Amino acid sequence: MLKYLKIIQMIFTNKKQMKFMLLSYLFRFVRVALLLSIWQVLFDFETNQVGMSISQVLKYTFLAEVFGGFLNINTGFVEELCYGSITRRFQRPMGIFTQIGLETIGRCMVNFLFFSIPLLLLSPLFGIQPLPENALQFILFMISLLLAIVVGLLIDFLFASFTISLEQNMDVVNQVRTTLTMILSGAFIPLVMLPWGIGGAISLLPFATLASVPLQIYLNMGNAFQLIGLQIFWTAALIPLTLWVWRHNREKIISFGG
Repeated sequence: MLKYLKIIQMIFTNKKQMKFMLLSYLFRFVRVALLLSIWQVLFDFETNQVGMSISQVLKYTFLAEVFGGFLNINTGFVEELCYGSITRRFQRPMGIFTQIGLETIGRCMVNFLFFSIPLLLLSPLFGIQPLPENALQFILFMISLLLAIVVGLLIDFLFASFTISLEQNMDVVNQVRTTLTMILSGAFIPLVMLPWGIGGAISLLPFATLASVPLQIYLNMGNAFQLIGLQIFWTAALIPLTLWVWRHNREKIISFGG
């Protein structure tokens, strides 16, 4: 267990990366204020036709930013493959997925410490009451959040493996992944607010388990046990798929970039 904690600790001691993160947090505070202001302008009545009140939408948006580091996992695996730095990981006595996963969690913890906690403390300024309704709801949310992190890591690893297989440009893959995640996860716009009822279909996809499911549970907007069951299904489905794709493509790393 100690060796795993050491990898997470590496993120906290990287001064160059920390300075960049702190600067990015400043811009994110501004983004939160802008997003909440935009929703308030768009909603000039209490409840809209899809059944979400303005208070629910504002809280949903606020929480999506608070837990954004965990709901939108980006490991940087694709970049390491392209620049060849992935090769140094093969020399370590630990699996590549474990190394990258722990380092990613370390960055998420830094994000939560220096951005999310201050944002939560400032919630009264935004008119947001961020606390869950009860303890059970919070426990179910934490379970869902852990599963969302696992699914997020698996999806990122899967995209990285496909990058090797298809020999695609790193920027193209990252743009596709970012766009899909932003639209299909519900992190930016609640899926129930998407037009033509497409939110219902999207909610069954693995991307929806990244943000929409945990936030719905936090806001008590659905059956928590069914939503967690969906996350467990996609976790069980993605683990063997990701491992299979990686094993069948890792030998191509040398020709791809490493």
